Amino acid sequence: MRYSNLTIDLAGINICFKAEESKNALRKDKLCCQVIDCNGPDVLLTERYSSFPDIDTARFTLRVATHLWTLHENCNTKIFTLKPAHRSGKIMAVLNDSMTKGEIYLWRKNDDWLSTRLGRIILDNLVARNKRFMFHACGVKDGRDGYLFLGRSGAGKTTIARLWRKKNAEIFDDDRIVVYRKRGDFAISSGEVFKKKFCHSYPAPQKAELKRIFFLKHGMKNKVTIKDCRDTLKDMLKESLTLDWDRKALRDMFCFYMDLALNVRGYDLEFVQNETCVDFIKQL
Repeated sequence: MRYSNLTIDLAGINICFKAEESKNALRKDKLCCQVIDCNGPDVLLTERYSSFPDIDTARFTLRVATHLWTLHENCNTKIFTLKPAHRSGKIMAVLNDSMTKGEIYLWRKNDDWLSTRLGRIILDNLVARNKRFMFHACGVKDGRDGYLFLGRSGAGKTTIARLWRKKNAEIFDDDRIVVYRKRGDFAISSGEVFKKKFCHSYPAPQKAELKRIFFLKHGMKNKVTIKDCRDTLKDMLKESLTLDWDRKALRDMFCFYMDLALNVRGYDLEFVQNETCVDFIKQL
């Protein structure tokens, strides 16, 4: 069953999804983000199944153009377009400049736009505009402490998630994690919307205070090397999922990453693929 009016919490941002008919891109049983009640959402996105709006993009500035998607914008409107693929029709998102309100136009009613590349791009930039930043990482909550494990595909994020799960730690996600400021400290939460193997529905929006950052590498023994701030910043940028074309947003991102590197210790972590690596990390 689909729901026509859902509000979810994504790293402290309340996003409300509505539809002009009874169908909606979100199904409650597929969500890993907590469905919440709130008086007024921070972001309101409405699905439209009628004809596409007739917008003359020649009057807009073309910011991004790839073989998959495009972005046109002017001083008050952003237009994202996903080009047709063999599994989906054309999808267009028209949002205000602050990305607090917008319409998602679907060529086919059953298209699940959030699971497309366009959905990821919109969410990544939405959280960045609220000074929350997405990383290609695994997030772990052990007690009150949070750990961030970064690395490319194959570096060991899913393995780390499995090992910590055996130790009864909470796994936010093994792929997309949001880092943000919360009352002066840094916090992490899941950046995933749909359920995955290690990402479950929680009774309340989950977050953890970030204590350490690890850059993963498989090894013959458990070993850490403390990174200096410059190396931590450089390697965080490699695993950033924040895609922005606005100078102010990029400046905000760089300042945030620098602040994060200065205040949360980073390590290079070589680890063996068994539970000894979890005990090793806890003793640091």
